[in-house]
Amino acid sequence: MANLFELPRYIAVEGPIRVGKSTLARILAERLNAQQVMESEDNPFLGAFYKGEPGAGFQAQFAFLIRRFEQLRGLDLGARAQKTVVTDFVFEKDKVFACLNLNDQELETYNRYYNYFREQLPTPDLVIYLQATPEVLKKRLRKKNAPGEKAINEDYLEEVIKAYEPRKSISWSATRTCRSCCARSRHRSRGRNTSCHWEARKQPALNGSRLPSF
Repeated sequence: MANLFELPRYIAVEGPIRVGKSTLARILAERLNAQQVMESEDNPFLGAFYKGEPGAGFQAQFAFLIRRFEQLRGLDLGARAQKTVVTDFVFEKDKVFACLNLNDQELETYNRYYNYFREQLPTPDLVIYLQATPEVLKKRLRKKNAPGEKAINEDYLEEVIKAYEPRKSISWSATRTCRSCCARSRHRSRGRNTSCHWEARKQPALNGSRLPSF
């Protein structure tokens, strides 16, 4: 992990669905000549989950948990690597969705594996947290019209947006965090309403408690 006076070598971009994480991560990786690690959207249980099939939420969440762990465990951040890594997700993201989608019994089992995996993973030097209004995210979701996201209703999207608000549910594990408002165009840089707040402190990962109901 880089200290506060070094350039970050492990940068993660986070935020709710369709806020622009992958777009920004690709731009940063290109500008910094960094290795890109993009979240895999391939999950054989996702369709069944969106259809509301019993047990599909637990299956889909575990598939994501294992895939995200495998992706981040493979990062080479040793001193000899001399490279920067940019990802479009943090491992804590998995816990956000698990708390939304799993019942108490499922979550108890999930937490045991989540905590075991989290201890083995590196911590980002910098997390860039993107925010946008629900209206903007709904518009982008409709425009993207991704096959796996067609079944997402507005109520579920609202729950995801609320769960992503750090003051309510999540504290990213990072040396530094930067928040940016992306309420206008995802690709526009001039004149955008953007604000960044740096927090020069280490933050604990999510604990085993469940998120509050929304």
